[in-house]
Amino acid sequence: MRAAALILVILPFFHFFSFRIARMPELVEVEHFRQLLLPLVGTSGSTCKLRIETPSPTKPKGFPNDKEWDELRKYSVKAVVRKGKLLRIELECRGRDDRHLYLHMGMTGRVSCPGRVMKLESLKGDCAYPPPHTHLILKSNGHEASYSDPRRFGKVVLRPITEDEFVELAPDALRTDGSAYDDIVGNTTGIKKLLLDQRAVVSGIGNWICDEVLYQAQIHPDQTMLTSQERDIIVAKVKFVLETAVAHVEDDLPSDWMFHRRWDKRKGGGVKDVEGRAVKWITSAGRSTAICPSIQKLKPRKQAAAKSKRKRKAQWATKQEKKQPKTS
Repeated sequence: MRAAALILVILPFFHFFSFRIARMPELVEVEHFRQLLLPLVGTSGSTCKLRIETPSPTKPKGFPNDKEWDELRKYSVKAVVRKGKLLRIELECRGRDDRHLYLHMGMTGRVSCPGRVMKLESLKGDCAYPPPHTHLILKSNGHEASYSDPRRFGKVVLRPITEDEFVELAPDALRTDGSAYDDIVGNTTGIKKLLLDQRAVVSGIGNWICDEVLYQAQIHPDQTMLTSQERDIIVAKVKFVLETAVAHVEDDLPSDWMFHRRWDKRKGGGVKDVEGRAVKWITSAGRSTAICPSIQKLKPRKQAAAKSKRKRKAQWATKQEKKQPKTS
């Protein structure tokens, strides 16, 4: 009885010390990592230098060497920005070239600070600070944040500003407008594969977000040849899912989301969504995928129509080019 009473007393305060995370960090979690790093940014003209600790004997990929860390201790944090699932800490030092420190999260990477340790599904109950497998601790402006990665599939990479890793990524899914999705219309590649490709349409969408978007859009993950109307639905659902998830990363997501059922695969049959419809698991784009077959039906589409449309468009462009007056 005493133990139960103690749990009831502690439980309301537990969210101040840890919060929910999916199986691996996606845009939603990485955006919160960015917010945890923001207090490191100095004010304009600040001379507050970085204090850096590298406590782990086993370093992640690309980890700067001791000489490079010593050099960075002369720098201040200018900004912390994100594109997709990639974080960039922008560093400046008077009289020296600016540098960029990139944090790749991989499967189990996370940023924490005292009192704010994001809970990993793969490390249940592990909410101490600094977390085990902490590779980097940054201190500035009276604030502290750490980067940890138990499986070391992530990376910490230092680059000059001329080597911009962001350029390799498609527009950020949280900040782009609908025009980034134009290429999914009439595309012969399955929609889930397109959305998961960080260089194809948008960046930042991972497995659970993709499943959620397509469930709410009522579109099968292997659907090809999407219409303009289906594109517009996906654009709206991506915006809704991401904005809602970012706002609720420290508490529960809406109860009618697929998110709450997609982890129940091991329970076998009988898993249903909030409307009582059966939830099934398939492999799509090489990933385990939760769908509701009764509303996410794979529709046969003819490719010939799309090819004909592209051919007519190319012919029209050729005619327009011929109409242009020749310049000598």
